[in-house]
Amino acid sequence: MITQQIPIQEVFAAISLTYPNLQRYEISALQWAYECQVEMNEGEGFQKIGWTWENDNTYKNTWVTVPSDVVEVETVLFNGCEMIEKSDNYKKGLLDDEFYKDGPYLHFKNIPKTIECKVTRIPRNSDGDLLVMEADALAIRYYILWQLHLKDALMASMSKDYQLANAKAQSMYYQYLKERRKARGETNRTSEHKLNMANVHWNNMFQNLRKTW
Repeated sequence: MITQQIPIQEVFAAISLTYPNLQRYEISALQWAYECQVEMNEGEGFQKIGWTWENDNTYKNTWVTVPSDVVEVETVLFNGCEMIEKSDNYKKGLLDDEFYKDGPYLHFKNIPKTIECKVTRIPRNSDGDLLVMEADALAIRYYILWQLHLKDALMASMSKDYQLANAKAQSMYYQYLKERRKARGETNRTSEHKLNMANVHWNNMFQNLRKTW
């Protein structure tokens, strides 16, 4: 079965119906959508595909900028040979078969001719919008709403509105777990025991999720 991808803006439009202030947190919402997709895919991330850069014989630098939609560079081939990654502070003394990452840059000893990489990329449309699986849209919606209401609860922690905001956050959290199971074909897992175990698992993993966009 082929599952259609939709732009994240469609998910944001649905969220705005119940949370009109979403626009204030749109950057955070993009991050949360990314985190949710990573978690929904059991940590596998997005498209694990290749990226190739070729020198037209006019490029004279010893570094290359990776595309902005690349989340992670896993393997680097320099002129056909697999490179050895050095730490980010390894600025000098690179050998011919070594490289290091510095933000969006890959640094080499020599001027590269051809760079081939296995990378993890964020799927985007022609407008640059993050694309998500349509089947995951509801789960992502509730995940973002959960995070938004958690923020509200935090800001209201010293007022009478705290309990209401916290209750909304917990409700969105359980809805997220429910929609996640549906999206992953796990609709039979509805017992309270298994739901509580999912809560424990989620809370344990949440601290380790990537927080950068």
